[in-house]
Amino acid sequence: MGTALRNLVSKQKSSGTESLGGKGKLTGELITKLSSYYGWALKSHKGDVKAMHKAVMATYYHITSNDVTSNHTLCPEGTDARPFVNIVNSFSQQETHLYQLFVAKNELLEIPTVQQLFHQSIYECKLKFQRAPKALIIQMPRCGKQFKLYDYIVPSLKLDITDALEDSYRFCYVCGRQATLECWECFRPDVGLECTSYCDSCSKTVHQHKDRTDHKQEPLLIKDSFRKDAPLRREVMDLFAVVCIETSHYVCFVKCPVKNKHTWCFFDSMADREG
Repeated sequence: MGTALRNLVSKQKSSGTESLGGKGKLTGELITKLSSYYGWALKSHKGDVKAMHKAVMATYYHITSNDVTSNHTLCPEGTDARPFVNIVNSFSQQETHLYQLFVAKNELLEIPTVQQLFHQSIYECKLKFQRAPKALIIQMPRCGKQFKLYDYIVPSLKLDITDALEDSYRFCYVCGRQATLECWECFRPDVGLECTSYCDSCSKTVHQHKDRTDHKQEPLLIKDSFRKDAPLRREVMDLFAVVCIETSHYVCFVKCPVKNKHTWCFFDSMADREG
């Protein structure tokens, strides 16, 4: 396949018409990559023409994907490991390996943190986590050269997921006691989900304000064990890694334990390349 593509580029170039090669087109590196993927697609699905065709087309769709149009529907689903996250809403329940942040740009957040975007996404999608996940992979809003929701996003070293859990002990935003009611309409992106939970007394006071009298409040799901001897603590997760990907180039910061301390290591997938 590589030879055929190179011959096609060469023939097109000599014909005097618009070249297929060059930056943003069929470069030598891209042809090598396509050849490698094509060979893998054929060898990995011997005897199964349908699977072979799907793998070849997945390569084509993946290569043509861009910031505006995501063409990854045929790409392999990846790991068979048990999903980390159980997401629930009013209509359905879903298991997933990662949580994609879907948010609209908010002018109150000039340079948002991951914590703020996480809370905003939970609020806008009206979702909850069924339980605290053992690990949480969060995918930031899509961005690239042609489109960028925010110029900068600050990684949060700690992520508070207390108010995103379906059956977690919640704290009243005003007095700090156990919350019994939730009001989505009280959400503020600069504060987070903390300002959506209240105890009965504080909720009554807060919603006497003329701007909040029409807010709809819902009772929180509270297990009996929480009422008696539940520990008064928030569910907080520690940041383990940050990965940034652009096409086939990625860099990452990973927390590595060294002599009972945590240090951050940096890796660049193209660090060994020259030129």
